Amino acid sequence: MFHVLDLFCGAGGLSLGFMQAEGYIIEAAAEKNPNAKATYNRNHPNVRMYDDVTGIDYNDNFFRRIDFVIGGPPCQGFSNANRQKNCIISLNNKLVKEFVRAIREIRPKAFVMENVSMLKSDTHRFFVEEGDLADIEEFEIPVLENNIILLQRTYTFEGLVDIGNNAALVEQYCWSSQTFKALNNILKKSSSQKREEYLVSKKIEIERAVALIHDEQNNEYITNDNNEVFQAITGYFNKQIDINALVARLEKPIHIQKFLSKMLEIHTQHVVYRLATNEQGDIVVRMRSFSVLDYIQKVLGSQEYGYLLHPDVICAANYGVPQLRERFIMIGVHNDCLIEGQEVHAPVPQFNQGNYHTVRQAIEDLSNYTPGTDINDDNRVILNHQDDLNDLLVQLRNNDGVVYNHIATKTRQNAQERFNVLSPGQNFHDLDNGLKENTYSNVERTQNTIYLKLNYDEPSPTVVNVRKSMWVHPDPDIHRAISIREAARLQSFPDSFVFVGSKDSQYQQVGNAVPPMMARAIATTMREIVVDDEEHE
Repeated sequence: MFHVLDLFCGAGGLSLGFMQAEGYIIEAAAEKNPNAKATYNRNHPNVRMYDDVTGIDYNDNFFRRIDFVIGGPPCQGFSNANRQKNCIISLNNKLVKEFVRAIREIRPKAFVMENVSMLKSDTHRFFVEEGDLADIEEFEIPVLENNIILLQRTYTFEGLVDIGNNAALVEQYCWSSQTFKALNNILKKSSSQKREEYLVSKKIEIERAVALIHDEQNNEYITNDNNEVFQAITGYFNKQIDINALVARLEKPIHIQKFLSKMLEIHTQHVVYRLATNEQGDIVVRMRSFSVLDYIQKVLGSQEYGYLLHPDVICAANYGVPQLRERFIMIGVHNDCLIEGQEVHAPVPQFNQGNYHTVRQAIEDLSNYTPGTDINDDNRVILNHQDDLNDLLVQLRNNDGVVYNHIATKTRQNAQERFNVLSPGQNFHDLDNGLKENTYSNVERTQNTIYLKLNYDEPSPTVVNVRKSMWVHPDPDIHRAISIREAARLQSFPDSFVFVGSKDSQYQQVGNAVPPMMARAIATTMREIVVDDEEHE
């Protein structure tokens, strides 16, 4: 019997899969999100729960019993998607390092780390922080030099580099995140009309935001910028300037604030950096970085820690999940704990494209039961008995037919009009232009998963928060959103697993989860290759 610690456990899909594989006891778990934690506690009532991984003391005698550490730490690194945001450093970097800290301090027999499939690529990197320097030297972690333009010459002023290098001044001159968001949203709108609508709807919020930055500062440039913002906003609301003049006057102060907010991140996270001006007069930050994968392999695969590692990208559909979800896994087994003659490897696929489980097999039996829309009135549904259940439903359905979480989002009129015309496999881009109006700010860049009407006879795409993505039921005669339970079925959660929390939270919990069937396949493989001391006593 193996004793397991599940970090970043979410709702508990990974834990559930290990329990389904048998031979495992989940001793403890950690999850910060209160709704996900509540769901985990409901379905795993006897597990010790921690709120914050950063505060766990692994020197506690309790952790001596742990054989396996499993989990899916969030990781953005500074991928291309992350660069599109106002931040350049993700706080989630530290969470991967926290997972590695658990391995280094507990030294379990084995571990499994699950994450997004692109983690195996070199695009997922960490900027070097002061606390990384010793590890980089000791474990010879390769690093790259990165030069990032933080501010173009157009917006700079004399002495700004000196301000950027002074953590106290950066903190003093930065607007609050709420103030920055309220004002930056004006520039982010795609047209003058949308900007004006936003200003009208958020007038009180914007005036409060501006009032907070009208205080005198010690730097004349910062003071002038803040005064410019105050006067521009006041002038617009007093009808003294138009929307175009407002945007023109906000542009420089907001770019300065973007620069300051990024420098605040760098200082707060203790990133090793050098700030300079290039030949064009732009302010450039020079930082070193290392890949997430290199970090894990160099540290845990070192002679000091002695783990035999196998990174891989696996598809959930290969293990019975009715979903084409690709995930990165890193399996590590201590070299003293590998069964003789075995190798560390990913689970062998049990299904292929010819016999993947489909959306129909997962949810068609729910199609005759209209989902509710009020999360506070989640009365259970009792499914009629069926003698001819497919092999997937045999595993997912309760013997008594009880189903919770068959709750769907309430459909507004414009969404219903779109639902009514979509055919299986179609999405937002297949709608007539008239049905695309009054929606996303950039219609052409809308993802293909938005307003996706599923295809009954194929596995689903990667399940995300299907409420936000507005996934549509695949039946040609059913024009509604996918319910929480239907999304959970696509993730291979059995009906006995009950989600709690707000409606959006439940959808998000389902989308974030590790599919239990995939987790079970991993756990089964691990049981076959890791020495179980209790069996050999």
